[in-house]
Amino acid sequence: MLRFTIRDVLWLTVVVALVCGWLSDRARFNLRLAEADARVHQWAVSIEGEKARLQAERQYYQAELAKLNGETVPKR
Repeated sequence: MLRFTIRDVLWLTVVVALVCGWLSDRARFNLRLAEADARVHQWAVSIEGEKARLQAERQYYQAELAKLNGETVPKR
């Protein structure tokens, strides 16, 4: 028959509490990591959209400048 002392039960309680705390912290860390990855992806999409918009603006202003200078506008 197995016999446990109070000290054995307390050690087991400490070990279980540490494992539960570690697992909880790890789950919270993974959640925050996933949220950060989503924000980075969102920023990257936003930056690419802004680059495309600025490129279109640049082409528009270059065409307008060419018109003012009397040059022919190159087709793209």
